[in-house]
Amino acid sequence: MECLASDTGFGVFSIGIAACMPFAASLYFDTFCLKSSCKTEKYLFALPLCLLIFGTLYYRVNLTYRDARISPQYIFIPQIEKNITKIDRGPAKGLWTHNKNKKQYDSIYSIVKNIESDKDDYFMILKLCPWAYLVNSNLKPFSMTAWRVSANDLRLKPYFEEFGHRFPEHILILNKNIRDNKNNETDENSYLIQELKNKNYKTTETECGTLWEKR
Repeated sequence: MECLASDTGFGVFSIGIAACMPFAASLYFDTFCLKSSCKTEKYLFALPLCLLIFGTLYYRVNLTYRDARISPQYIFIPQIEKNITKIDRGPAKGLWTHNKNKKQYDSIYSIVKNIESDKDDYFMILKLCPWAYLVNSNLKPFSMTAWRVSANDLRLKPYFEEFGHRFPEHILILNKNIRDNKNNETDENSYLIQELKNKNYKTTETECGTLWEKR
């Protein structure tokens, strides 16, 4: 349940702790609290557990995960800053984020939601935006991975040679100014771009990137 491999450090670690907490609390109570006949000892045994819960709760309430920071509040009421806003639609509905991130989110959401497609058309988004696969129920993810695939990815050629029926009818290549996509370079000589040109896909320039679609 705990992960130390991510570069998000304590954030990821705290998620693991929070997920384990109900089970840890039950085990802790059964092991120590029930065996003690002294109320003072029970309270002392429970103190470290309470501190752990308090610490992880404080972190989760006062920091927006991998996003704009929210000023710490000791009474667990985040201070809403002027540049922080709430997402009101889509897979991330209800989350708080920076205005710039919400603008990009809304742009991608609108483009993907309004893609005209047949049921079960395949869709691919490059380089990184896994939540976009949840936006349009008519679109199926192209299935290799939903995480970090660029137009220059060398895995695409052998993958589509083996699973040609999964070649997407719709591909959105995000601009480099989109969050988490600053290194999203597109080589015109890459396998994917050449295939799209050979298949005579049409292109549409959008606010968030280039949309390639089968004619």
